[in-house]
Amino acid sequence: MSKKAQPFHFAVTNRALYIPRIKLIAKTDPFYFQRVRLEQVERVTIRRLAPYALWVLGVLMVCCGLMSTLWMLEPIITDAPGKHEVSGWPIAVFVCDC
Repeated sequence: MSKKAQPFHFAVTNRALYIPRIKLIAKTDPFYFQRVRLEQVERVTIRRLAPYALWVLGVLMVCCGLMSTLWMLEPIITDAPGKHEVSGWPIAVFVCDC
């Protein structure tokens, strides 16, 4: 389990199920428990979500960051005449993405 993942807490009584929710507009504490009557509960399942889509997105973002870094460094690498200014943004995007 990831260290950043927040645990999922809920409560069950003989009358209702209490599940955590977050208020959209709150001044202090946005967390509360929503009461769901047991008559409204049809099915309960526990399943782990597949992280493959996020892995593919992460690899795509790293590749785009690396390509933009190489594109910005192209005048320096090829020793092209003219301005030799290098921006730090592509490198920062690549490092922060990892």
